Amino acid sequence: MRIPPARRGARRVLRRRMRGFTLIELLVVLVLVVIVTTWAIPSYQSLMARQRISVEVMRLMGALGQARSTAVMRRAEVVVCPTADRFTCEGDWMLPLMLFIDEDGSPGGRADDEVILKTWPASEVASLTYNGFGSQRYIRYRANGRPRGHNGTYTLCTEGHSTEAVSYTHLRAHETRGN
Repeated sequence: MRIPPARRGARRVLRRRMRGFTLIELLVVLVLVVIVTTWAIPSYQSLMARQRISVEVMRLMGALGQARSTAVMRRAEVVVCPTADRFTCEGDWMLPLMLFIDEDGSPGGRADDEVILKTWPASEVASLTYNGFGSQRYIRYRANGRPRGHNGTYTLCTEGHSTEAVSYTHLRAHETRGN
């Protein structure tokens, strides 16, 4: 069977169309990809900065909440503090946090016989400071769950995102008293 001449021309047109993209089509797609990328990357960086701050706030709130509930449950003074060596309480809240029952009441850290109940990893934000009354190195909870003289504010910032900052205030006021 022979193919009629009208159909032969249609096959040639189809073959030409299926060979690839033109240079103009590729340039248009490339320009669109560049535009979308330049728009999306700053949004993604801002999202990641907010996420790091959220994780850090949850780390602090979790540590302070667990310290308070441990003090009440065990009827003992509990300390949460940043530490580099798991013995000394440091003033740098970017370090890993440790939670322990303070049996001897020493302000500088834990003794050899005091067991660490929990640790939290180091902070991933660019800046974390604690400003308040009393010690800047630790937060101590009494057996009734009240903090011992530590009103203060934690300020968190991410690197290069001055607008992505948050303050978390740790207050002693307005808490219920235990008997």
